[in-house]
Amino acid sequence: PDNPDVIYMATNHGVYVSVNSGDEWRPFISGALGTGDPVYAIAIDPENSQRMYITATSASGGRILKSQGLGFYVVHSTIDKLDSVLGIWVDPFSANTLYAGTSLGLLLMSSDYGESWEVRKEFSEPVRDLKMLPSDTRVLYATVGIGNIFKSANQGISWQDISTSLTRKYKEDFNINQLIIDPHNESRLYLATNFGLLMSENSGASFSEIELLVAGPNPEISAAGLDPNMPDVIYIGVNSQIHKSIDGGKSWQSQKLNTPRFVNAINVKPNDSGVIFAGVSYK
Repeated sequence: PDNPDVIYMATNHGVYVSVNSGDEWRPFISGALGTGDPVYAIAIDPENSQRMYITATSASGGRILKSQGLGFYVVHSTIDKLDSVLGIWVDPFSANTLYAGTSLGLLLMSSDYGESWEVRKEFSEPVRDLKMLPSDTRVLYATVGIGNIFKSANQGISWQDISTSLTRKYKEDFNINQLIIDPHNESRLYLATNFGLLMSENSGASFSEIELLVAGPNPEISAAGLDPNMPDVIYIGVNSQIHKSIDGGKSWQSQKLNTPRFVNAINVKPNDSGVIFAGVSYK
């Protein structure tokens, strides 16, 4: 949050850091992180960029680590050694509040900067992602399992499944790869799915398909990204291609990346809309 040229990357072989906007990378060492431990997520406190959290997995199970000086220490370990902590998220309005999601369906919550944790909700499938409404972080959207989205309006006390109409329409093959809240219109949600790009204009009450003729009928959208500086600019990943729209999805232009891998993450640099980062991997 202090310097957009500094980027941290979670990988299956630990954490890497770049201090020059991705031109060069080096391992980011943590005393509590084993060599080669897979790291699923990184979160940085928006009020204090020296306070960081990472989620890692070892033979003993999933862990949440918190920064301290030049290293990290463990603030939470999963009870089941088969459980992994898939994501961690800091409340931007109240940085002492954090959430974490696990592969066994637990949504964890901390109110003291990660020093202690409680189970906020037990879902029946992995908690893969969590988004907070920027203007009211009590409103949460959780991506659970393969194709389910749950919404809470009270900081996770109660939840509503807002994906039932989607699973009825697309059946059991429906897969949500990513959910994004439009920073320029918080009532608008985008879903990157294996049935194309879906959009809601009413905070998830209903969804409609965005026509993507350039990508073929019902393409699988593996990733999506929005420009935080410019409204109506959308990026989507289809196989090894990135498609861009500057008019909210009415028209598209495409660019094929020189790689056989699939695009699985797209991010626009916060202070420079001309710089786009794309993460790619084999399926």
